[in-house]
Amino acid sequence: MSRYQLSYDEQSEFDCTEPLGLMNLAGSIKDLNIKCRIIDLNKESRKLVYKDNSNYFHDLLQIITTIIRKESTSDKIIIGLQTLTNSHHIAIKLSFELKEIFPNSVVIFGGPHATLTAQNTMSRFSHIDITVLGEAEVSFRNLILSLKENRDISSVKGIMYRSGNDVLMTENQQIISDLDTLPFPDYSSYPYPIEVLSIEAGRGCPYNCTFCMTNKFFSRKYRVKSVERIINEIDELRSISIRRSPLWEADSDSNSFVISFTHDNLLADNMQMDQLIRALKAYRDTHKGFSWSCSARIDNLYNSNKEKELFDSGCTALFLGIETGSQKMQKAINKHLNIDKTYGEIEKLRKTGLDLTCSFINELPEENLEDYEHTLRLFMYCRLLSCAVQLHPLVIYPGTVLYEKHKDELFYLAEKENSDYEYTTLESNAFIREDPEIYPTFFAHPIRYESLRGCTDMTMFFIVFFPYTAMSLLYYSREVSSIHGLLMLLKPLWIINDKDLRKFFDAVKQYIDGFEYNEVIHGFLELEYKIMDSVLKSRASLSNKDEDDPTSPISRIGFDDSTLYFNQKVSPINFVNDYAEAIKTGSTPILKKYLRKKAMIVKTSANVNATKSNTYYFSQREAQVIDIIIQCEWKVSKVMQVIEGKNIKRSQVAIVMAKLGRYGLISNVTN
Repeated sequence: MSRYQLSYDEQSEFDCTEPLGLMNLAGSIKDLNIKCRIIDLNKESRKLVYKDNSNYFHDLLQIITTIIRKESTSDKIIIGLQTLTNSHHIAIKLSFELKEIFPNSVVIFGGPHATLTAQNTMSRFSHIDITVLGEAEVSFRNLILSLKENRDISSVKGIMYRSGNDVLMTENQQIISDLDTLPFPDYSSYPYPIEVLSIEAGRGCPYNCTFCMTNKFFSRKYRVKSVERIINEIDELRSISIRRSPLWEADSDSNSFVISFTHDNLLADNMQMDQLIRALKAYRDTHKGFSWSCSARIDNLYNSNKEKELFDSGCTALFLGIETGSQKMQKAINKHLNIDKTYGEIEKLRKTGLDLTCSFINELPEENLEDYEHTLRLFMYCRLLSCAVQLHPLVIYPGTVLYEKHKDELFYLAEKENSDYEYTTLESNAFIREDPEIYPTFFAHPIRYESLRGCTDMTMFFIVFFPYTAMSLLYYSREVSSIHGLLMLLKPLWIINDKDLRKFFDAVKQYIDGFEYNEVIHGFLELEYKIMDSVLKSRASLSNKDEDDPTSPISRIGFDDSTLYFNQKVSPINFVNDYAEAIKTGSTPILKKYLRKKAMIVKTSANVNATKSNTYYFSQREAQVIDIIIQCEWKVSKVMQVIEGKNIKRSQVAIVMAKLGRYGLISNVTN
């Protein structure tokens, strides 16, 4: 789930990647002749009404119980739950209810959050029998084997277990140095369509950022599977995806397929990076539809200069945790990115053709207004270069340096913007208030400027939808002198409109319309407002589309409702370079005295979690043809009559129509 929601949709509310870690565990016991079934609660929840449904947990519990009883005639079962920080409270509640229904079951918790809070969680909740600590494949296999053979589990390394009223921890299990020794994931244990093709390429980030909990979970030991193992896993996953999807042509190598490699920092080692790039390029040469993505640190990229090699190997997208645009705060969080080089590397990666998702953190304890402004400017720079951007309020996780420093200052804040899962869906949220270690998602920490709290989602949406309006206000308006100052002006509108996007954007437009008139500011405001309106309508139409409705976008003539045509001077292409350079250098762009009109068509789309727009530019000669086509209501015969007196050849019309069709911008044309 994601809290960055454009609008509410029950089906997309639980869009998540498949639980690869659970499939790894299923693979580790596949040879033990034990029936294993993964229940994906996100996919099962799609069958339910979630929002404002007081029966959600009861309904979900019914689904789980039905599946368990269908899979096993005995109530002597093992129930394992992989818990994440934002869903730990739900796992505790569900496991309690399941223990009531299946009293002879063994309840096992696992995962990073369960590991780091094991002692506290098990001491408070007696229905949890065992927690598997850290990397679980070896410990889990040995534990299941011991339970199967009714042996004492105290000799199983890497677990915390209950002995009478005591909670005991066994000897640590050594981490797995050679990941090639692990069995392949057991996809047969997961009876759902595989929507995201993910492969665990390795584990462990060698760095030590103060906010990160997974570096401790993986012992900061960087490991990568061999390229031979990775290629074999790609082939197996691709084969399984083909069998499960009717849309694939099983015997075709031309099918497009994107592999998402999971690893906190896959490209941390130059030698490993080179080996991987060479192997994936060779694989791509024989599998034309293959591409891949991963997470990386941007300093590993600007130090290696491998942008073109990455792109040529099929890498199309990177997730980059940048966190802050302040050099001072980079030092404070122990990340130490060079901000000047970060600006340059983002530009290089985009020019190479890579899609980027750049993630940032706000509400850092020591952050001042100048630090936050630096972050907002780098955030805006990424947006102007068409990167996907994320902004997250800091969560102080147990086991981190920040937790040890601030654990005594944490306070409960139910409306904190972090949690993807509403605490109100629980029958009672009383137990959540009791412990910031177990439920850090719902706890906040002191920050230097309280006005910055609760602005994350508003900042995210405003900069995503109105980047050029914001930049024009920053440089050409008397009312605004900083991005942070602009956001503070808008914050009351966000609160008054109860975080409703449509009402908020309408209020923003009305508010900015009241500023002193400036052609650039108001030109971008009108343009971006129309694009935003199209995105929200596109999102709403996903739920309401009726293919039999003659007015629906599917049967429209010419442009559909999500395609916008502009021909004006105030256009992103006239400003993007100046604005990006101004942010990077701290200068103010000079407003050009003369701007050429630019014709552009913007195709928008949206799902519950994201917005996307593709912009296509046209020459003024092509724009003249498009104007005539629209004027003639897309009737070719009428167009041909009009162009006779305008010195426009028929071949020019044909070329423009072919270009529009090639871009997928028109759905139908009549004679």
